[in-house]
Amino acid sequence: LFVASNGLEDYIHSIVVVHELKALFEGLYSAGGQGTATKTELLRILLDNHGISSAWMVGDRSSDVQAGKGNGQTVIGCAYAGFGRQDELKGSDVIITSFDELVDLYDNATISE
Repeated sequence: LFVASNGLEDYIHSIVVVHELKALFEGLYSAGGQGTATKTELLRILLDNHGISSAWMVGDRSSDVQAGKGNGQTVIGCAYAGFGRQDELKGSDVIITSFDELVDLYDNATISE
């Protein structure tokens, strides 16, 4: 798991530390920390740095959809987080309304080789 966020680098690191989530993530990527102008660029750096060719971009904003699609990835739109509007998720491959749905998608996913 990775974080790819437009948020400030210190903010992203603080969130995962305060909520005791740091151990769950292999990397934390922020637009400011990487010097990128868009989340699409940020995701490209993350994918390239880790040799990832297939991933799920999970998010609640249009920038998440753009980043995932712009990098040829599956996009899971989150309609439960309360930040984005429903129309921001247009173009998502799947829209979920609870975190449990993401877990179900993962549990039922087939791994392509």
